[in-house]
Amino acid sequence: MPEVCRFLALVPLLMACAPARVAPPVAASMPLVATRPDPPPASAPALDPRAELAAKIDPIFSGFTKTDVPTPGCAVGVYRAGEIVFSKGYGYADLEHDDPMTDTTPVYTASLSKQFTAAAVLLLVADGKVSLQDDVRKYLPEMPDYGTPITLDEMLHHTSGLRDYHLLLQLQGLNEEDVITSREVLWLLAHERSLNFPPGSHYSYTSSGYVLLAEIVARVSGESFHSFLEQRVLRPLGMTASLVRDDHARLIPHRAIGYTLGPGKQVRMLMGNLEYGGSSTFVTTVRDLAKWDANFYDPKVGGQAFVDAMRVRGKLTDGTVLEYARGLEETEWRGLHVEEHDGAFAGYRTILTRYPSERLTVSVLCNTTEAHPDDLEEKVAAVLLPQRGGPGPATVAEVPATTSAPSAPSAPFGFDLATVAGTYVDQSIAAVRVIETSGGILRMRYPHTTHPEKVLVPAGPGDLVVTSGQYRTHYAYEPQKGKRPARLLRTTETQLPQTFVRADAVDRAQDLAEYAGRYGSDELARDVEIRVEDGHLVEGPVAGAALLLPFTPVARDLFVSDDVGWRFERGANGKIARLVVSTDRAREVILSRRR
Repeated sequence: MPEVCRFLALVPLLMACAPARVAPPVAASMPLVATRPDPPPASAPALDPRAELAAKIDPIFSGFTKTDVPTPGCAVGVYRAGEIVFSKGYGYADLEHDDPMTDTTPVYTASLSKQFTAAAVLLLVADGKVSLQDDVRKYLPEMPDYGTPITLDEMLHHTSGLRDYHLLLQLQGLNEEDVITSREVLWLLAHERSLNFPPGSHYSYTSSGYVLLAEIVARVSGESFHSFLEQRVLRPLGMTASLVRDDHARLIPHRAIGYTLGPGKQVRMLMGNLEYGGSSTFVTTVRDLAKWDANFYDPKVGGQAFVDAMRVRGKLTDGTVLEYARGLEETEWRGLHVEEHDGAFAGYRTILTRYPSERLTVSVLCNTTEAHPDDLEEKVAAVLLPQRGGPGPATVAEVPATTSAPSAPSAPFGFDLATVAGTYVDQSIAAVRVIETSGGILRMRYPHTTHPEKVLVPAGPGDLVVTSGQYRTHYAYEPQKGKRPARLLRTTETQLPQTFVRADAVDRAQDLAEYAGRYGSDELARDVEIRVEDGHLVEGPVAGAALLLPFTPVARDLFVSDDVGWRFERGANGKIARLVVSTDRAREVILSRRR
C-alpha cells in the first residue's frame, strides 16, 4: 500500500487508496438504505501497575492499618534490578506525633547493617590497605592472644569463635535501652580469655566480629566508620537518607520510633541507644535501599569484583560450606537462589531479600517487636513471583504443631518412638527440649524461648532429624544405660554439638537462698549480683527493677532466663562455689563466688 495512505486523513483519498471490492447483487425489491458499521469496541482503561500491586500487597499489611487504634507499622519496597516498582508505608512511624510510616521514613535496621560493614571492609581490601587473612591483632593489638589467629574473613563469616558481646553487656548490668559506647564493647572483648571454639572450626552468629571490623575500618582509614561509609558507599550511590547512628542524641527528622508491648498489651517505646557501628546501627529508608540493590546489578561502587566478593560463602576448616557469605545469607526459597539479611534489636524488625535470577528484591522495615518481616517479605515475593505458586507441600519436619501430620509407624527402624518422649536438658547452656508423641509423630518444643515447635522425622536407627533450609539437624537418641540417663546428641553441619540429658521435673520449692550472692570475674568490669525476689532468683543489684527477668529452674543448680543459662557449681564442701553463664552465642562465662 502506498505510504500516502498511511498518513492522509481525507476520506476521498483514503477511499481511492483502498482496494476495489466487488459489490454483491442487490435485489430490486430491496430498498437502498445506507448502513452504518458497528462502532469499534471501547478500549479498556489502562491499568495502573502500582494500583494492581497495592491491591495485592495492602492486605498483607492490613494488621498495621487498623482505623480504631493507631499502631506502629512497616515500610515495604519492591525493586526490579534496583528500580522501584512499589514502595509504601503502613501504620505509624511515631505514635506520639501521628507521624505515618512512609517509604521515606528512616528506620533503624539492626543486623541488616552487617552487609554495609562487610562492604566497607571489602573496599579497604580493594584499596590494598587490609587483607582478609590478616589477624585481628594486627589492627587491634589490645585483643587477647588466643594462641591462634582470628582473621578478618572469619569475623565476616561468623566463624571466629568470639563470644557475642550482648551477654557480656547484660552481665555488666546494661540492656538494649542503655546508652552503650564502642569503648565499653571493645573493653569487654579485649578482656575475654576464651573462645566458643577454635577459629574456623564452627559457625556461630555473633555481632562481636562486626563491631571489631568497624573499628578496624576506622583505624585504618583514619576517620569514623560512619564517615568512611558515607564517602565510599552512601554518597556515590545517592543514599542521602542513610547514616550510621553512632550518636544516640543525633536528630533524625521523621525517623521511626521503636515500639514493643508492655504489661497489659500496652504499646511502649523501645529504642536502641548504641553508639558504635558495625553490627546494628545503620539507619535507612526503603527508597534508599533500592539504590543499594541497584549496585548488585550495575556496580557503581566497587565494580563487579566487589559484588562477587560479598557473595563468597564461608568455609569451615573441615571443608563445610556455609550459607553465610559476607554480610549476606545465601539460601534458597521455592527453588530460587536467595541472598538476604534480617535484623532485630530493640523495637525494630527488618529484612532485605534479593532473588538475583528474577532481578527482584523486597525490603521490609518495621518499628515494632510484634512484626515478622520474614513472613511479610515472603508473602510479597509470592505476589511478584506467582509462577512459584504457594509454598508447596511441606515436609513432615515443617508441619506446624497446629496441623495434623501424616501418620508414621510407631516403631520405625526398630525402635519405639514413644520411648523418646520426655524432657531433655543441655547442662552447658541450660537449653531444654521437650519431646512429645501423638499419632506416631514426634514433636519437639523449646521451652523458655520463642522458637516454634518442630517435628522430628525418623531417618535411621535412633536418628531423628529436623530440616531447616538446606541444613539438617540430627538428634541421635541413646537410651538409658546403667546409671546414665537417656540422652539426645544434637549435631549439625556447622555448629557445635550439644548433649541433651533426660531430666526429671525440678522442685520449684527448692531453697533459693543458697544461690544468692555476688559473683565476679576478671573478664568483667563489675560483679554480678544474684538475689531472691518474689520467690524467684533474679540477676541485678536493684530491687524491683522492671527489666529483671526471673530465673526458671531447669534442673538442680540450673536455671534459665530469656535464653540465658545460669549454672551454679558446687565445691568439695557441697556449697555453691561459682556461676557459669552461657547462651548459644556466648559459652562458659565463668564467675567465682565473692560472697
